[in-house]
Amino acid sequence: MVEETLPTQTEETNPLAAYENPGIADVSDYLNIRENAENGAVIIGRLPADAVCEILEEGEVWYHIQSGGIEGYINGSYLLTGEEAIERAERLLETDHEPKEAESVT
Repeated sequence: MVEETLPTQTEETNPLAAYENPGIADVSDYLNIRENAENGAVIIGRLPADAVCEILEEGEVWYHIQSGGIEGYINGSYLLTGEEAIERAERLLETDHEPKEAESVT
């Protein structure tokens, strides 16, 4: 009897494989990354639409994230997580969309 093995997902087949706790920006343009977890905090970066980040900590409103060498806080209501993030990543892959990361504003 031959055992059939299922292929494992790699970074090539699953862009979220490199992330422990991925999130995807669910916005039309970009999501501001702030220095602190508050609306008036300095903007230190931008997470483009459909860009991927590593969620370091989840709060009620603010998520502590890291992407493209930028670490800061974003409003979690504009972030897809869990199965929603995986589904979005799969749809983006179907259209040959390359995953993006955060951009610095300085």
